[in-house]
Amino acid sequence: MRTTLLTRTHDSLRFIGITFFGSLLMALAAKVTVPTGLVKISLHPLLPMLFGLMFGSRVATASILLYLTEGLMGFPVFQSPGAGLSYMMGPTFGYLIGFVAEAYLAGRTKEAGLLNRNLLISGLVLVAIYHVKFILGLSWLSYLKQFMGLPISSVIHAGYTLFIYNTVAHLLILFGYTTYKR
Repeated sequence: MRTTLLTRTHDSLRFIGITFFGSLLMALAAKVTVPTGLVKISLHPLLPMLFGLMFGSRVATASILLYLTEGLMGFPVFQSPGAGLSYMMGPTFGYLIGFVAEAYLAGRTKEAGLLNRNLLISGLVLVAIYHVKFILGLSWLSYLKQFMGLPISSVIHAGYTLFIYNTVAHLLILFGYTTYKR
């Protein structure tokens, strides 16, 4: 009985520690950017999926939810200046929700062993999961576009095309990690 209690306590402390560390890393990664004109490039979008692959769905999802809660409470954790509900409901809302989905899906994929099969399947799974944030982000931007009067091509350009190089670099890092961890 005592061993079980110690094991559960250790597991809970590990969960809490990694969750807080993950939210801190998200905040730090959001602040370290490389300006490339219209878009700032950072490691920020890479981390939810990497957390899922490293720590599993529960810890990764909890880390991203804690990060979003910190931003909702007004802490300056996001890439651009601003925080709180009004910031979160802006153009980045879909991407922020996509971070949660991505962390969960990457963790579940790891837990199910889908990345241990072959390189092609692993690569396709990583690409599909990484694009979840773009699907949710572009959906939200499309919803907002009706109020701003922007054509859909502008939404796709601003919400996806500008991030192509960043996406390729992140996918190569994720693919390298999953290949190394085989």
